[in-house]
Amino acid sequence: QIKSGDLVLMTTPCDHEVKIALGARADSVHLAADNTGLEPLFQCDKERTAKIRITNSGSIKLSISRTEFSHPAFTLVSPDLPFDIEPNGKWVEALVKYTDDGTNTTPTATIRFIADTCSGIEASSTLTVQRGNLNFQPSQDALDFGTLASCDSHTDIPFLLFNTGSVKLTIDSIVIDNPAFGIVSPASVFDIKTGDFKEIIMRFTGAATEGQTTGTLRLFENKCRVGRSITLTGRKIGPSLASAVASIHLGDYIPCTTLRDTSFTITNYDTATVTIDNVQCDDPFRI
Repeated sequence: QIKSGDLVLMTTPCDHEVKIALGARADSVHLAADNTGLEPLFQCDKERTAKIRITNSGSIKLSISRTEFSHPAFTLVSPDLPFDIEPNGKWVEALVKYTDDGTNTTPTATIRFIADTCSGIEASSTLTVQRGNLNFQPSQDALDFGTLASCDSHTDIPFLLFNTGSVKLTIDSIVIDNPAFGIVSPASVFDIKTGDFKEIIMRFTGAATEGQTTGTLRLFENKCRVGRSITLTGRKIGPSLASAVASIHLGDYIPCTTLRDTSFTITNYDTATVTIDNVQCDDPFRI
């Protein structure tokens, strides 16, 4: 804003007058700061950064000569001091870093950006550290698929994975150390909201050989690589029946008799129950 006026000088005793025109411009000075905030600090993190925009909405260029932080864990990363901010709504973006001090607290800091152009011209912004907890738990630590007969292709078991942390969880790594076990669903990377759970369906297809099979399922989230393990067990059986005799001789047939009976023993050498549901004999024999 332009101001103008006259300076009048009078002399005595003759009253001579001298008039001098005066003019001046009143500049406005205004500085403000706002920030994007700090992302949550997780258990594997050591630092976080935030961007602070310092805006000069006045009519003259300002030079920021120093900064003050109310908490020692906060520091200015960029730009280097001093730095200028042009007038009329121009701004400069500053990067501020928080370095974790190991106290597991959530400190708040006020950052002051002080200009040396005019006394008392400054802008301030406040940052607060938020801590996030990444954690998840399966509904069980072990899955037993029981016994799989060799004539069956697979058996499935579901379990639940609970997000017990304070933020959304992304499971991006699933490792199984035995190909006899696999995951039916979900088929790829998946998220679990805070306080929610996800159903996972596991499958046992059996090993190449019969008998007991073990494995381990490992799941990892994508930020701090927090992991959980589940023990997997299953058993595959094949036909394990044997007769006490390889052949049966019923003796000579006597025409006056209508039938001749005999018996033999079938033994199940496995530990699982086997059901005989189909018996076939050639004529004229029958069971």
